[in-house]
Amino acid sequence: MGLSPFPTAIVKWPFVVVILVVLLALAMCSARAQAHGHRHVLQNAPQISKSYAAHDSRPARWCGWWMRHEVDRDPGPQFNLARAWAGYGAAASGPGPGIIGVMPHHVFKVVSVLGRGLVMAISGNDGHAVRTRPRSTAGVIAWRQG
Repeated sequence: MGLSPFPTAIVKWPFVVVILVVLLALAMCSARAQAHGHRHVLQNAPQISKSYAAHDSRPARWCGWWMRHEVDRDPGPQFNLARAWAGYGAAASGPGPGIIGVMPHHVFKVVSVLGRGLVMAISGNDGHAVRTRPRSTAGVIAWRQG
């Protein structure tokens, strides 16, 4: 009738393994979620170095807001609206490096002219990020220089 110590040890061992596997899986999911959230924040946040930017909250449609921080002097919160950039600075005769392109619902800065009707442009809130990419000039309502 002697009881062996093995049955107790065998029952505990699988339980410990299951607990360890569950804890490891939870830790991996948590790390993956934190990493994803971190990438999301970095991808969507424009890099702003001017001190006043900390007091200026980014609106939901933020291409105009981003452009405010790209020009030498911030023209003010009314320029958060893309169309408002049609009245910024002086009129430009067309696209060129540094020229601001204004569309009814978007504003961008020309990096270079790629050809007729096509520029390399940088802008905020382009796919919810700051991006540099080729952009058609069709639909531009104003070219402005600061």
